[in-house]
Amino acid sequence: MNLTLYIDHANGITIDDCEKVSLAVDPLIDESGIMNDEQYNLNVASLGLDWPIVDERDFVRNHGKKIDISLFAKQDGKKDFTGTLAAWTTDTVTIDIDGNQKEFIRKDIAHIAQHIDL
Repeated sequence: MNLTLYIDHANGITIDDCEKVSLAVDPLIDESGIMNDEQYNLNVASLGLDWPIVDERDFVRNHGKKIDISLFAKQDGKKDFTGTLAAWTTDTVTIDIDGNQKEFIRKDIAHIAQHIDL
């Protein structure tokens, strides 16, 4: 069985952080007996840059950063937009695209994630 534990931190996660958490958590799992002596493989990983932005904490962490928004249906002839996260409410997300504010209705958004320059 594979157990995966995702960790996150405002300053990012390193491989050393994953190792520290793994070394701390693995013995606790063994001692607790919650696995009923079943063999398991513990994986500790970060959420990754492409982890979706979904809750208030995600929006706060990404405010002022470049994000990608994918829509369910085309708007202005396209489904994918990239801009700087400017504002959000429970119903909308606003990004700045080259100095122009573009507001999206959240129910129209299929996916939001931090932009990754390749």
